[in-house]
Amino acid sequence: MNRKELLQDVSNKPIKIQPGKKTVSILPGEWSSPFEGKGFETRGFRDFELGDDPRAVHLATSVRRGTDTIVERIALRDLTVMVLLDLSPSMLVRDKFKVQMMAATLIMYSAWQAETTFGLAILDGENMNSYGRSIGSRHFYKVYNKLWDLYSSGGKKRAGLGRRSHI
Repeated sequence: MNRKELLQDVSNKPIKIQPGKKTVSILPGEWSSPFEGKGFETRGFRDFELGDDPRAVHLATSVRRGTDTIVERIALRDLTVMVLLDLSPSMLVRDKFKVQMMAATLIMYSAWQAETTFGLAILDGENMNSYGRSIGSRHFYKVYNKLWDLYSSGGKKRAGLGRRSHI
């Protein structure tokens, strides 16, 4: 298998990466959040019903529609995918190395296609080396080229394993 065939094989079966649950919030105003994201997207409007929190009534929309209205929103959250490769001697036994590389490539490709922040770190014995987290084609191909070099050499071509980092 060459590098083009590997990328074509991976592109035929991407993983859909998304949060487990969509977050709906009725908190008014601006506040700082521990989550990264793009804000809120409006899901829809509905009439106020008995049992709804009166604080959830959206005044501007209610005036336009002429009835008490609730605006339903979805919080858009960004995911960060971090893949850690283990290059210890035990991973070079049987097909563990090949499976690990295929899984890492598939996850990276899926994160790239989902426009999600992703990163790669390699544990080589005692040293942890990282390629950082980023998004986009340039970062994907930088990481993919390193994965291909490792895969094609059977894990022997380890020169230039990224920046050294601590666990």
